[in-house]
Amino acid sequence: MKNSNSYQSSSAQKCKFFVMLLIALAMALASAFSQENENWKLNSISIGSGETPLSSGLAVSAVISKEKSVFLCDYNSTLGEILYFYSPIKQFSFGYSGGVFKSNMWVFWSGPIASLNLLNGHFTTLNWFGWSLGDPEMEKTESEIKFCFSYHQFNLNIKPVQIYYALLHYQKCKPEHIFGTKGTFKLHGKVSLEGGLGYMLNADKYLWSTGLVYNF
Repeated sequence: MKNSNSYQSSSAQKCKFFVMLLIALAMALASAFSQENENWKLNSISIGSGETPLSSGLAVSAVISKEKSVFLCDYNSTLGEILYFYSPIKQFSFGYSGGVFKSNMWVFWSGPIASLNLLNGHFTTLNWFGWSLGDPEMEKTESEIKFCFSYHQFNLNIKPVQIYYALLHYQKCKPEHIFGTKGTFKLHGKVSLEGGLGYMLNADKYLWSTGLVYNF
């Protein structure tokens, strides 16, 4: 039993290290492309802490874009991920995602994601689905693909503040209703402060987060 737990822990560490390596590589490539090709841009890097509907603990992220394509690289203590969005028109984006959630890898073909941008950005949505290879709660990676989560967020944006409602369905748990607000405030030059507060209705739990963003 001890050897099994040790193996699972080692496997989880390897998965997380693999995702961190992918994120570092993506950031390095974006930096190189931004110097060689004006179409590629490293938009921002942020570091923060706290708890949100999709993350907990220390979090690091970067946004990379080229014309109609955007990559979001994100890592925190709950998950590591790379999200890709393509916008055929300004009002709609879609793509895929991949990374690790807890100890389990979930791959790009099982993580479709889409967003809507309406009323000149004053109303936006995020719709995300994920299937995992195994059961994250059992810390066991398997070849069987299982439903992991669905996440739908609706935002009212009045800069610099965003008010949102999110519906989170995780595995076979009761769907969770989440209400919150977050804002981004310029501190100095290209540096901004981010902060957010939220509330999970069924869990009767408050969420908070704060961090710094550097915009290139």
